[in-house]
Amino acid sequence: MSDLIKEKAESHKVQHLFSGKNHYFLVESKSGEKYNVSIQISCDCRYMSVQGVANAKMCSHVLAALKHIVNNSEINQNGNHK
Repeated sequence: MSDLIKEKAESHKVQHLFSGKNHYFLVESKSGEKYNVSIQISCDCRYMSVQGVANAKMCSHVLAALKHIVNNSEINQNGNHK
């Protein structure tokens, strides 16, 4: 992912719509176009199983994974890890 994509992302308006098994957001680009984004977040730690999912919150493990994705600008699915 290029720096241009990161810069564009900073200019988007994000509205949280709903959280359940998936988390739904309405994302509006600078041009005014709107897109529906859904994210499924899960972790097998105790916090998530006891209170995280029930209260639409995430654990530090999920936050660490999301930070890794943002910092590395990719979700690597081909088995090559940096």
